[in-house]
Amino acid sequence: MYSLRTIRIARVILACVALGMIALIVWLGWSVYTDYFKTAPRQPVDTADVKKEYVVKKFNHNITSYGRFFNDLQELQVAEAMANGVGPLCEADIPDAVAAGRLVKIEDSDTYYLHDVSFPYLTPAAADLLAQIGKMYHEYSGSHDRLRLTSCYRTEDFVKKLKRRNRNATENSCHLYGTTFDISHSKMDVTQKRQLAQVLADLRSSGYCFVKYERKQPCFHITVIETE
Repeated sequence: MYSLRTIRIARVILACVALGMIALIVWLGWSVYTDYFKTAPRQPVDTADVKKEYVVKKFNHNITSYGRFFNDLQELQVAEAMANGVGPLCEADIPDAVAAGRLVKIEDSDTYYLHDVSFPYLTPAAADLLAQIGKMYHEYSGSHDRLRLTSCYRTEDFVKKLKRRNRNATENSCHLYGTTFDISHSKMDVTQKRQLAQVLADLRSSGYCFVKYERKQPCFHITVIETE
């Protein structure tokens, strides 16, 4: 038989353990709530400047075939886009996404690039990557020619219309999520194309993006990879 004193001590210990467990559960629950539901919206970035510290190679990749070298599967790019992108959205929802900092409007850069797209918007990470590509290409090539963007964000309606005109278009496009953009190579000479390919190879091999080389719609199809 246990003494009354021993029983009381045991009850106090059990009560303390129970209170500790309750406190731990409350703390974990609050942490999850704070992380997933009260995270402050990301602030828009200035795409003329590069905010991220990129670590890359030295432009020495052996690229004998653009198609074979830049051949990241659509499935990989879509999975990354869905995990870290925004949308799909209709056109009316874009201003709210911009106001919340989830999308950034891409303005023509006097130095690095210009766009010819209906919806010049990207996620902050994709906009940052675009600025980095422009900066690296400009410095590496010494060229004053700006890169030309031919696709950024695409709304659901836009993708449906595109699919009616182009049977090769996919309904679950990476462009629906703001993580993906196309840089045209149609008007580049051999040297410019090679220099841009070296820049993209550096960023791709360092884990910053997926790249697909496209011929029918002559462009480099690029999806940002979110990194810490």
